[in-house]
Amino acid sequence: MKAICDRKKLLRAFRLASLATARRSPKPILENIKLEVDAKSATVVATNLETSIRLDVPGFEVELPGSVVLPADRFGAILAKGTSERLALDCNGSKLAVAGEASKYSLPVESPDLFPASGRFAEEQFCTLPAGTFCEAVRRTVFATDEGATRYAVSGVLFEQGEDRLHVVATNGRCIAVQAVPVESAGSTEKRFGVVLAETLKIAARVLADCEGDIRLAFADNSAWIAAGAVEICGRLVEGRFPRWREHIPDGAGATKITLPVGRLLAAIEQAAITTSEQHMGVHLAFGSSKLMLHNEGAERGESRVEMPVDYDGPELAVTLNPFYLADFLRVLDSSTEVTAQVVSAETVVALTTNDNYTFAIAPMCKDKKNG
Repeated sequence: MKAICDRKKLLRAFRLASLATARRSPKPILENIKLEVDAKSATVVATNLETSIRLDVPGFEVELPGSVVLPADRFGAILAKGTSERLALDCNGSKLAVAGEASKYSLPVESPDLFPASGRFAEEQFCTLPAGTFCEAVRRTVFATDEGATRYAVSGVLFEQGEDRLHVVATNGRCIAVQAVPVESAGSTEKRFGVVLAETLKIAARVLADCEGDIRLAFADNSAWIAAGAVEICGRLVEGRFPRWREHIPDGAGATKITLPVGRLLAAIEQAAITTSEQHMGVHLAFGSSKLMLHNEGAERGESRVEMPVDYDGPELAVTLNPFYLADFLRVLDSSTEVTAQVVSAETVVALTTNDNYTFAIAPMCKDKKNG
């Protein structure tokens, strides 16, 4: 392999690909990044065997096509610390020579034949949606996963695709977050779904953060594929059964609806949570007389009382909730927006909704218990 690259363009792709490298792996080659070069293109590839990334890299002049496994730490430092606009790369099999305007390096490299093979996005059945919409749906749901769970497939996020709508769902068994987004489907209109690892989605959201176009999303062979322009991401699907999430979303029957400002509610929740403990985790929310009173009390941590005005003047409604789950939900929203709380009683699930098809449902807690 022999080529000349644009250092800054390769550095950007290298940093994004490094998100999918393994950390302290029993297979050290997974801690590195493979560079594939042919006459027309250059691609960096990284995998930790659960998530794989392929990124096409512009700015290459190729003299001899081939592949090389780049040592992530040393080659990454050469790219980051270098000052040359272009670098010459020349690999003879076991050694990689890197030359800039005033610097030269010789690095031992492993055989690219030892690097795990990676596929390409080739699905004919997929849906498309704006990359920004996808990233926002991930951000609004991934916090509600239980990454340590083994009984159900709740360590990932469910993507449930219909003909023109995609439901993105996550739950840890005590709260559930659901974002519905419009999509366009290619191929069969048959309903498709898959549970994608939370870590895969966090990586995808970072890689696609600056993408302004659409992404393609597909499920095949126990994998999820996410593709956008020069980027392809493949992640292993979570095995197991995902809970029947629709059964846990209140239908609104008999509920009192109260509009709440996100920023002020988050501030009040965080203040009231200061005195919580393992034994007294819940914060009691009482609505009435145009105000919301938040209260927590425990012998070991003290007592908190926080009050905020609300647009509600009906009979008193009270419920005890986990403030940390509630705060996680509020933090993914714009602080200047509002949510609508649907409250029935102290013993029923509370639903909070926005005007853009986002729903968060949280189970109530016993007032003096740490969990519900």
